[in-house]
Formats: sequence, C-alpha cells, structure tokens
Amino acid sequence: MSEYVQIVLDRSPYPTGFPSRRRAGYVPESSLLAVEWYLPTVDIVPEYKTYKHIKTRKAVEPTSRPLAETGRLYQSVTAQIALRTLGEIFHSTPEDMVSTVVFNGRVTTIDPLTGQTIQPHLITLRATREQFAPLILEGIMITTSGYGPDSYKFAAGKPINLIDGSGLLSLCQEHDISARILKSRL
Repeated sequence: MSEYVQIVLDRSPYPTGFPSRRRAGYVPESSLLAVEWYLPTVDIVPEYKTYKHIKTRKAVEPTSRPLAETGRLYQSVTAQIALRTLGEIFHSTPEDMVSTVVFNGRVTTIDPLTGQTIQPHLITLRATREQFAPLILEGIMITTSGYGPDSYKFAAGKPINLIDGSGLLSLCQEHDISARILKSRL
C-alpha cells in the first residue's frame, strides 16, 4: 500500500518550484497511512503583488507584497496541500485498507539564528475517512491565518464559505480530527 500511495502522490501535479519529496508509510494493523510531505518555502509566494505602468516614464514598476500578506498566502498554500493530499489518498485507496491518514508537512530551510539547515513541521493533520468527508462536500476556501476585506467581497453572493485558521481548527475539532497549525518563523 505504501508503494501504491507513493505513486499516487508522485503523479499528483504541482506547480514548478514545489518540492517533489514526499514519503508514505502504511501500517496495515491499524489501516493508518502516514505521509511526510516536504512543502515549498515561503519564497514560493511571488514577491510582487502588482505591476504598474508609469506612462510618463514609459516604465513598469513592481509593487511589493506586504510581509503579512505573504505569510497568509503561504499558510493558505500549506493548508491546501494538506487537504488536497488527504482527498487524493482517500479517493484512490480502498475504504477497507486505509481508514486514517496522518499528514505531516515539513519544510527544509535555514535557521536565521544559527545558519543551520532545519526541517520544522508546519502543519500536522490526522483524519479518518468519515471525518474528512464532510470537509469536502462544500465549496470551502480555507486558510490557516485570516482573510482580508477583498476576500469577503469576492465571496459575497457566491456559494463559497471562507474559513480562517481558528475556524479550520474548530471544524477539525467538531469532526474529531486532530490538527494543529504551527507558526512559521520564515
């Protein structure tokens, strides 16, 4: 089962620049599948938010993305990878073989204090099929941080539910899913 899931995960397309290092381990006695996923670093989020054309100088100038927004977008990417991975695993494996998935999202980076390579866990999510099913039945947008006014304007009048970090944890708790969101020092 580990090898099969590894093939499923390896064939799952992700954008250029995303690490492809991931491992799956299966424990048949408990029908548990553990996934260790190496996530992209925060620099996967584009540095510039917009570009402005300055007609008088005939130039295009970038507008930097605020640091807080970069953090929110990065946390959203990590949460989406975790939920997508659980969905792919539950969809591609027999119910009687995999009942629980544990997702551990790690990142390889340099500790700014020591200069040493570190691999901290950024997100850990554990769910059974029964717990996960209600999470994917709605057109839900999830972030591990929060949403700004533009997000709420975009979602207004659409069949979209916006769930922030505390809402994600509450939803997981409501469905007895063990989850935690770790703040990154990146």
